[in-house]
Amino acid sequence: MTKDSKYADNKELMIIPDAVHTDLYDGGDKDYIPFDKIESFMSSFRRKVSLSNAGTLLEEEDIHQNFSVMRL
Repeated sequence: MTKDSKYADNKELMIIPDAVHTDLYDGGDKDYIPFDKIESFMSSFRRKVSLSNAGTLLEEEDIHQNFSVMRL
């Protein structure tokens, strides 16, 4: 991201061992989707945005644009 982007600080890298891209879409055979971590991230960021922007909540498109899941 660029230095002055409004999305510069709302990111978290999550590595899911042994998961492939489609496992993170449908859960795969081992329920790989870490819903608890995703919910925690979104809740945390919504609070920060709400406090810093006089009650304005993060829009859904902003959440999707800034939450990345990656497999090594």
